[in-house]
Amino acid sequence: MLAKASLERQIDAAAEGLPPEPNLAGAATELENLEQRIEGLDDGILTARETVADLERKLAAARESLAGQLARRGEAIKALDAAQHARDEAVRAHAVWEVAKAAHDTRKATVTAAQRAVEDLEAQARQAGEQARQWDARQALIDAPIAGPEQAEVDKALARVTAQRERVAMAQRKAAETARKTEEALLEAAHKWQMEKAAQYEAAAIGGLKGRISDILTARRIDGWAIADGVLMAHSPRAGKLVPFSDLSRSTQDMAALKLMLTQMPVEPSAEFHLVLVPQEGFDGTTEAQRSELSRVARDAGRYLLSARVAEGGELRVVKVA
Repeated sequence: MLAKASLERQIDAAAEGLPPEPNLAGAATELENLEQRIEGLDDGILTARETVADLERKLAAARESLAGQLARRGEAIKALDAAQHARDEAVRAHAVWEVAKAAHDTRKATVTAAQRAVEDLEAQARQAGEQARQWDARQALIDAPIAGPEQAEVDKALARVTAQRERVAMAQRKAAETARKTEEALLEAAHKWQMEKAAQYEAAAIGGLKGRISDILTARRIDGWAIADGVLMAHSPRAGKLVPFSDLSRSTQDMAALKLMLTQMPVEPSAEFHLVLVPQEGFDGTTEAQRSELSRVARDAGRYLLSARVAEGGELRVVKVA
């Protein structure tokens, strides 16, 4: 025992004045960070070199394009000189043409005036002949004896025709009105039949769906949900009992639906992670306490809950809800 105590005292004396142990883990972490930073800088240098090479290729292409444009400009200048010379020749030729055109217009106006005078004389002759024929026709009509029905008979015939037309029009209106009423009656009967069938189908669909939901809730023994008198009921944390689902607030409805989905959604045995996506609108409407409750339910059910929310500062980042 004395030797052991003496040995411990010697060990304690040797430990006094020993410097602190170097932080090898911190130095390794710093070295790893520096290596990652150097790799990032190398990537940036490589990208910059690629950008410079691309710019040099574009510069060479631009120089080649400039040389081509300068060559085309020289050709265009030569073409411009030729076009100016051709324009001068055309101006001189046009002056000669205008003199010739003036002489032609003078001759054409003289001929046109002569033709117009001849046409006026022919028109006057035709008009005189037409007037003579009309006069002869009127004279023959005056000289011819009058034969035919008296005016009274003509009036009676017109009256009979008018009355017959009125009777036909009245019959047509009555037939159109009868057809319209028949069509309205048929449409009303068809509409009534369709509404009755729609009500029957709706009642059958809703009644069967609610019955199926009630059977599932009972078979799986899902607490906090029920169907009562055809109304979906859900547990209200504030009231402490089942109330109509439609009476709950929007955030409470979202919470109840999410918790039901997290606890009752089927699990794929071969899947490594079970991820549930929640719309941002529903997630933003929950409070911090409700989000913590959702996180707890998801952990208990072995699922991951993923959603989004508006971040302060406008930057996209991952936030874990405890």
